[in-house]
Amino acid sequence: MPNINVTDQQEDFLYDVVFKNMEPWEAYKANYKNAGCSPAQMRQRAKKLMSNKSVQAKYQAMILDKQNSVLVDSEFVTYHLKDLALNAKTEGAKARALELLGKACNMFKETVVFEDSEHRKLADEVKKNRKRIINGEEPVNLNTLEFEPRSTEQGEGDQDGTD
Repeated sequence: MPNINVTDQQEDFLYDVVFKNMEPWEAYKANYKNAGCSPAQMRQRAKKLMSNKSVQAKYQAMILDKQNSVLVDSEFVTYHLKDLALNAKTEGAKARALELLGKACNMFKETVVFEDSEHRKLADEVKKNRKRIINGEEPVNLNTLEFEPRSTEQGEGDQDGTD
């Protein structure tokens, strides 16, 4: 990142905007102590700060740095999920973040159960194919299996169902 002169406080403000995805006024509130400052005044001050040429240059450099170096790893994901679980505005978002954190920590074991007959038939055919392969036989092409239910009705007196 190019060396652009901004204060530590300005850099912290920009870090919150760029990397923590805060609105500028929220980052301003977090980094500048403004006793008695109204939200409207904080928005105005954040806007003025963002229009500063040095701050704007540093902001652009930080955006480029973020785009060029974003690595998503387990630490990144868990950090942001923890943040979301603690700070989300809705209980649903908090619960979802906690659920995903639990999955990331292998706290839950997902089990898939097939209940319909088509899946059961396919699972049975896979087992049979496995046995065929083990016994050195030719496996059946599972793509050719029909899963639509067939009518078992036969014409009167016909053993094979033909006319």
